Amino acid sequence: MAQLKDLIGLDHILFGSDWPHAEGLADPTAFADDLRRCGFDEDEIRTVMRDNGRRLTGSARVPA
Repeated sequence: MAQLKDLIGLDHILFGSDWPHAEGLADPTAFADDLRRCGFDEDEIRTVMRDNGRRLTGSARVPA
């Protein structure tokens, strides 16, 4: 994930879950723990887990 962040930028990484599909997570919020293990700080985790999706869908204003 850290390499992906370096390659495409934090603002292009979105959290998503396709559970119960094979690529989905039974506990989708565990993805935040994976991001922590990859060195993401709490602001970056919030960006991936919430802000980027909200910005993409226009569901809420978030800081640019």
